[in-house]
Amino acid sequence: MAMLLALTACTGGDGGSDSKAAEKKPSTSATPQGPQRDTRPATVAWTTDLDVIGQPLVTGTTAVVIARASGKRLEIVGVDTTTGLKRWSHPYSPGGGAPGILVEPVVSSTASGEARVVFYLAPDKPKGDDTDFVTPVVSVDPVTGDIERRTDKLLGVEPVGSCDDGTDVCVRGAVGGRGAYGNLRVDLGAGKVATTRDGAPDKARIIGTGGLFSTNARPGEKLGVRLEGTTLWSTPAATLFGEGYTSDNGWVFVHEKGPDRFTGLIGQPNKTVSPTRETKGPFVYDLAKQKIVSFSGKDGSVLWARDGADPCFKPTDFSDEADLDVVEHPVRCLVSGSYSIKDEVVTTDAVTMKVEGYDPATGETTWSHAMPDAAAATYWQQGPRPLVRGGKTIVAPLEDGPSSIDVATGASTPVGDDVFLCQAQGPRFEYVTPWTNGQKRTTTRRGTGFVAPCSADGSATSMAPTVAAVREGAVAVDDSTYVLSSKDGLVGYTVD
Repeated sequence: MAMLLALTACTGGDGGSDSKAAEKKPSTSATPQGPQRDTRPATVAWTTDLDVIGQPLVTGTTAVVIARASGKRLEIVGVDTTTGLKRWSHPYSPGGGAPGILVEPVVSSTASGEARVVFYLAPDKPKGDDTDFVTPVVSVDPVTGDIERRTDKLLGVEPVGSCDDGTDVCVRGAVGGRGAYGNLRVDLGAGKVATTRDGAPDKARIIGTGGLFSTNARPGEKLGVRLEGTTLWSTPAATLFGEGYTSDNGWVFVHEKGPDRFTGLIGQPNKTVSPTRETKGPFVYDLAKQKIVSFSGKDGSVLWARDGADPCFKPTDFSDEADLDVVEHPVRCLVSGSYSIKDEVVTTDAVTMKVEGYDPATGETTWSHAMPDAAAATYWQQGPRPLVRGGKTIVAPLEDGPSSIDVATGASTPVGDDVFLCQAQGPRFEYVTPWTNGQKRTTTRRGTGFVAPCSADGSATSMAPTVAAVREGAVAVDDSTYVLSSKDGLVGYTVD
């Protein structure tokens, strides 16, 4: 699970392996027009008053969400997606992972294919020290909420998740909270914990689906792929991205299972971030130094690279598309200029930006649109952005105003007064037990972003969500039922 840090926006600048292709293929913004949106009103079916910290995960007819409980504690809750009634709840622990990792619900499968909600079960009476993170992993039936399996206590230092084969639970940690950390596998059928070859090699961490890992050697960090206990390849991060690039400054990757292809980025060289973290910033990012690299999952060979590029116009905190076969019409952004962060305030300098489609096999540009400089600066200041999930369209501010863009052709249509759903940054919350790293202690963590109605430029609106907005921005139960978390709680919608 990625700690996105500053890598949640778009970068660019001319140059890179396909710059000539970009020159040969001009914008296709004039014709044909982009898709039309369904502006009929969506119906609020139910609401809850849960004090949620992020977006739900839907399995079957249950929406699973994490919410605040009394005493700075958390609970994980199952809600009936038809009625909005609470089906069950349990005390929830975020585990001993770093606070920069988002807190969100997880579902895995048994060997026989049954979906189960999996999490660290928090103690009934927390002590407020590190022993609170030595907990059992439990497996819960999503409909009844019954705890079917409960392991012996362990200290997990990363979120729970499915193993390489898509079943059970694999996590890095120590049984009983003692001894060296290792890769652990929880058999959801038997509830037993055993060491496993699944997961990252020793002294490495997983940084993407498909077995992508990075080692902890500094200098000399390597990236590689490990599946079912076998390391298929590893290569220096400098070979893939260049000297000084490191996952310590964040990572964003998409793995396409069909072509077995990774496309994404790691943090730009440390020398572009000044001064050091201990001096409290500002952190200055030279956008042109970020790059997208696409490489083979089979052997790590570089397929193409684009200097000054970054993924953009995608949800940064939750997505329906984490496990992909292929991305047919991907989008990236090219930017020049810089931005800086101090005390969570973002300042931009001379930012210019283009949004473009590209061929995922070659990296060659297929269409391109320029954004006004003011809109580019606003984008980098990390304001709310419309959610348009599903992979067919994006919404971006162009010279003619906010427009819907068909990602296959680049055709654009001004959206005028259309309503969207925007995702803000995830809410911060205090957890009862501090996370300790040497002498540093913090109780602050973060959930996934709340969603609210907005205009195409990201500004808040009092208009009610439409069918299009709900289908694009909420979490689908089926074709007519959707759920999302807002600052007011969990909300269920129905659409025709």
